[in-house]
Amino acid sequence: MSTVFISYRRENTAGEARALFNDLVGRLGDKSVFMDVDSIALGRDFRSVLQETTASCDLMLVIIGRNWADAKDERGRIRLENPSDYVRLEIETALKRNIAVTPVLVQGAQMPAPEVLPAEIRDLAYRNGFELGHTRWESDVGEMIRRLGLDAPSVPTSQPKGRRRLAWVLIPGLLIAAIGGGLLLLPHRDQMSPDGSVKEAPSSHSGAFIEGTFGARGRNFELVVPQGNRLVHYFRDNDGDSGWHRVHEIDLTAQGGLARFFRSASLIQSSFLNDGIHGNLEMVAWVETPATSESALMSFFLDSRTPPGGQGWQDPIPITLDGQPISGVTGAPALIQGTFGARGRNFELVVPQGNRLVHYFHDNDGDSGWHQVHEIVFISSFGPRLLPQAVSLIQAKLPGGDRVHGNLEMIVWMQGSSGSTLDAWTLDSSTPPGGKGWKGPTQITVDGQPISGVTGVPSLIQGTFGVRRRNFELVVPQGNRLIHYFRDNDGDSGWHQVHEIDLTAQGALARFFRSASLIQSSFLNDGIHGNLEMVAWVETPATAESALMSFFLDSRTPPGGQGWQDPIPITVDGQPISGVTGL
Repeated sequence: MSTVFISYRRENTAGEARALFNDLVGRLGDKSVFMDVDSIALGRDFRSVLQETTASCDLMLVIIGRNWADAKDERGRIRLENPSDYVRLEIETALKRNIAVTPVLVQGAQMPAPEVLPAEIRDLAYRNGFELGHTRWESDVGEMIRRLGLDAPSVPTSQPKGRRRLAWVLIPGLLIAAIGGGLLLLPHRDQMSPDGSVKEAPSSHSGAFIEGTFGARGRNFELVVPQGNRLVHYFRDNDGDSGWHRVHEIDLTAQGGLARFFRSASLIQSSFLNDGIHGNLEMVAWVETPATSESALMSFFLDSRTPPGGQGWQDPIPITLDGQPISGVTGAPALIQGTFGARGRNFELVVPQGNRLVHYFHDNDGDSGWHQVHEIVFISSFGPRLLPQAVSLIQAKLPGGDRVHGNLEMIVWMQGSSGSTLDAWTLDSSTPPGGKGWKGPTQITVDGQPISGVTGVPSLIQGTFGVRRRNFELVVPQGNRLIHYFRDNDGDSGWHQVHEIDLTAQGALARFFRSASLIQSSFLNDGIHGNLEMVAWVETPATAESALMSFFLDSRTPPGGQGWQDPIPITVDGQPISGVTGL
């Protein structure tokens, strides 16, 4: 088994280093992973231990966060320019030994340019790196381990004197050359972007609000909002003023004689890197024509090469099946990009259509067309009838039945004359196309009682909280309350209420939550986990007004702590976003 050395700067990436160390130890054992804090016995000279370990390790992971290259000491000097800087010495020793030195990018960091690095470690800028995203940490770590060949049997070290043993290990999508104790990674071209970096993982949860990869240093937030016959694209500048800005608009006024309105949108950033770095933005929108009672789905994409203020979103493409448009849409659809498909990650789409919930996929390997894969039909033989109103869809980060892909999981808001419920459904990843399909429904209960009184579109993600298995996080509009639940994937696998946002005390007029979109961001307030961030659509029936509000939950907040911060109305140029008709 190879020895892995984790190189990091404490004041920059201590949280990520700790999380990666724990994950690697859990998979490889504590004898195979070295991190200074945990691996040096009390009383030993850490300088000599670091020198010994870097001189004998088989593989070095260099964790690079924001400001890594220009981190300064207490005198204001750039640390890497100091020949005695330990991070510099660690990397310099590993590069001289010509072992595999892999940059691990966290916090949305970019690879440092060669010219900003000292000559002794300049080769680091040309090493193929890997990005770990905090909203997909577990799957990314697993993929990195696979690509590094650490799951493969170790190469025997005994060899004739004076010769270097060269062994080749073929892993799907990666060719590894093991030279002595080191590894040379040669990814297949179809899994690399033009600049040699590993492609972004696809979008694993649905919603109108995401954190993308645009922005110089911090990942900008992207938000699409239905506002009548317009679908408006906003972004929050996480590099500069942290304000919201309008960047593009899709207007249906000029695209037909009859008035059409946007009711909902589901946004992702895909793994199609048109600019070689960032994924295109892709979106599915539910559009209604009130005069004819018709409804349809349209797809849009924003080329990642488009500059701010450029052409914007491409003209809408009606989603068709066997040449016929998908019609009869009656609820908010959910779009993700999962891991299914041989080379290109397929899109997965679930759509409420009357008493049916239909699962489609977009074949990104073959004909690039949409295909129906599963259907759930709701038939009530007795009692009041409940129909699907909206869906929140994720691909879980835990290996499913096929031990390769995560299961698909969805929460469905069901509504009828007798009230509402939330139902959970699972599609096992080992299910073949045309197989048995979705398993469910399992009514979501808390302390034995079903969640009821739902008044808007819920939002489901899988975050990084939880000891080993990442918990599910769920926010649900329930009248003038927005309630945060989580599913304990470590313990009892049950749902629990953790926080509540109540609008009752925040104004004289009654206000109600109609929809919410939840993410886990890359802002690590506790040094390990991203904050939870949320955008909610709020209506005031008495005045027919609607607005968007943002909330965030500090990752340092203990269970039962203060909870979500007070709502902040989303404004653009000092004016609140109003006239919202969906989210």
